[in-house]
Amino acid sequence: MTELEQKSLYITIGLKIKEFRQNRGLNQEKFAKLLNLTRASIVNIEQGRQRLSIHLLYDICKIVNVTIKDILPDLLEDDKTELLPIWKKKIENAPIGDKIREQKLTDFLIKITSKE
Repeated sequence: MTELEQKSLYITIGLKIKEFRQNRGLNQEKFAKLLNLTRASIVNIEQGRQRLSIHLLYDICKIVNVTIKDILPDLLEDDKTELLPIWKKKIENAPIGDKIREQKLTDFLIKITSKE
C-alpha cells in the first residue's frame, strides 16, 4: 500500500467514524470521554491524521453501535475508484477562473488517479 493509499484509508475511516458519532448525537468532547481520549485525539482520528489501534476501533464500534465492517472501507476495484467526499466538496467549491487553483486541482487529480 502506497503512502497516498494509506493516507486515503485513514481519512476514509475518520470520516465514517465522524458520521457514526454524529448520528449517535455525540459531540467530540463526550465521545472522547467515553473512549478515555482527548478531544484533540478525536479531531485527529476524524481527519485521518491519527492511526487507530484495533482495540480502539473496537471500542469506537461498541459506542456508536456499528460493526468494524461498517467503518472499514470496501476494497475498490481499479475501475470503480471514487474521490472521497471531502475532495469532491473541495473541487465543487474551487473558484471558477482562478488559474493557479485550477492547475493545483489538475495536478492533484492526476496524482490521485495515476497508477504507480
